[in-house]
Amino acid sequence: MESVTGASPLLGSRSTAMRAAVLLLAWAGFHLLGLSLCLALLWIPWAQIAYGSGPDLGGCLAGLGAFWILWGLRPRFSRDKGRDEPLSGERYPKLHALVADVARRAGHPVPHELHLLPHANAYAGRRGAFLRRGRSMVGIGLPYLAWLDRPAVEAIIAHELGHHLSGDVRLGPWVHRTRNHMGHALDHLEGSGFWLDLPFVGYAHAFLHYSLGVSRAQELAADAVSARVAGASAAARALVATDERSGLWEAYLRTEAIPMLEAGFLPQLLAGFRHFEAAFNDAKKVIEPATDVKEKTSRYDTHPALEERLSALGVPRPPAIEMGGALELLEATSEAEEYVLRRMLVDEARPLRAVPWESAGTELWLPRFRVRLEPHASTLANLTPELLPGAVIRIDEWADRLRTGLALFSPEAKRRHVVMLFGTWFTVYLVELGFELQALPGWPVRALRADTVVDPFAEVAALFENKLDSARWLERCASIRSAA
Repeated sequence: MESVTGASPLLGSRSTAMRAAVLLLAWAGFHLLGLSLCLALLWIPWAQIAYGSGPDLGGCLAGLGAFWILWGLRPRFSRDKGRDEPLSGERYPKLHALVADVARRAGHPVPHELHLLPHANAYAGRRGAFLRRGRSMVGIGLPYLAWLDRPAVEAIIAHELGHHLSGDVRLGPWVHRTRNHMGHALDHLEGSGFWLDLPFVGYAHAFLHYSLGVSRAQELAADAVSARVAGASAAARALVATDERSGLWEAYLRTEAIPMLEAGFLPQLLAGFRHFEAAFNDAKKVIEPATDVKEKTSRYDTHPALEERLSALGVPRPPAIEMGGALELLEATSEAEEYVLRRMLVDEARPLRAVPWESAGTELWLPRFRVRLEPHASTLANLTPELLPGAVIRIDEWADRLRTGLALFSPEAKRRHVVMLFGTWFTVYLVELGFELQALPGWPVRALRADTVVDPFAEVAALFENKLDSARWLERCASIRSAA
């Protein structure tokens, strides 16, 4: 690809070269400390052999300690699983054209590879060794294209290219591996029982704090590139969307989208998140609003706090951003959704059946509820909704009757488990009574028939918590039967 002048390579920057030199010296110092301690420990049995009658118990323990340290300092190699295949420029020309335009404005060669991610994340990477040129890569999460307008998407791409410009892409992975190596070494040495980890703890903490400070400085520098290319306001919108929605998106993937994939279904990814976010916002309305406390950057953070980043950009916090900003860059959104969902599968060619979220209750959750009840079928055979108030009163007795395996939980945990089982049983009972099961992402499981809506888990929980007395419960049962 055509090279663009004006790029700042890793070691062309004095500050980056200085950081790299300090981190390299710190890495070498950690191993030098370990080897020095090993030699000191090995000297004890050697001296006992050379100047005495042989090593005693203390000398043997010192020798074992030296070998224990050496084993803890050994390099650990992880198998490289490789990265996903890059996004096709022929199939997604608009997104590739945007990245090429941002690269030109940033003063960086067009990245060799562009990746589309299922997570609310973006990254800059490089295929190749530490000092080789390799192939540059940029990845952007599908949710960013759904949340942000085009300038804010450009800001995210420019931010990642900023990491390329400053050399973070080469330095960052090495620093990350070094942190992991030190962590594994400390964990190994801490298990020795002879306090062999103590000489290394302070050193590792100092390396951690310095390297994290470097990481935060790198993020602020990349933010500056983002603001220069796309504008400070666009960069701020991207930061706020990431801060407000990334955690919610990951929770949605974990609790809603992944179970659908595991069951062999292809969910509507972005539509499901709209349901999930609406449920989250609805739940926040019943919670007292928290006081406006500005988050402060911790010394253990890899990224500065949002307020610090906005302050560095010199812009106020922008208002919340609605979804649906730059999806036109993907041409076919449903195809892009399937593309990123299959990236999460071990077997990307696995057959998946498209299922709307309105059918998730029947297709996904009802079979799971039935499986959950199978071990308790005989115990629950004679249970009816009218008997639930009495069962809740004798809940400890029911906990013993419904227990499977060892009794490892506290009495309260056992009671909660029984309440969950009762809610599951009540849900299946309603379906067999003719109700339709609805389980939209983020919302409670509901059973619907005509104008009657039942929230089985919540209503059984209300009975257990004495928020619903027996008389009202029986009235509720009668109304449910009449609706059926």
